[in-house]
Amino acid sequence: MTLTRETLHILLVDDDDADCDLLIITLKRAGFTYRVTHLRHGEIALQYFRYVKATGSVVPHVVLLDINMPLIGGVEALKRLREESSFRDLPVIMLSGADQPDNRRMTTRLGIFRFVKKQPNSANVISALDDFIGFYNRVANTETVGAAGA
Repeated sequence: MTLTRETLHILLVDDDDADCDLLIITLKRAGFTYRVTHLRHGEIALQYFRYVKATGSVVPHVVLLDINMPLIGGVEALKRLREESSFRDLPVIMLSGADQPDNRRMTTRLGIFRFVKKQPNSANVISALDDFIGFYNRVANTETVGAAGA
């Protein structure tokens, strides 16, 4: 299956409802029309992934994860996800209101796909998602070609 804006399943984890509402509207207008699931903080995200694992539910293609949230922030949630073998390679785009080099380095070491500073127009989030779709399709195509040649 080729992944497109219309088929991408996004999990958005962010406590700022106004930011999320704006981002979801912007994503829909940009053609990301399949599914955007919004969770308010890292603890709920971890519960969500425990449920996904226990039930065999479909895992989102990509997670947009805010770095600063109450209870369990994005970095801690990401660390805990990476400890779970089922989600070790889960593609994550880290969102931050500030581009702090320490946060960027730490989350990069944890294997994120991209670190994105939040912007009002969300163009950089859309660009990161488009880059992810391209990466996903290249990997899927390579695996299909490799399997066909085996």
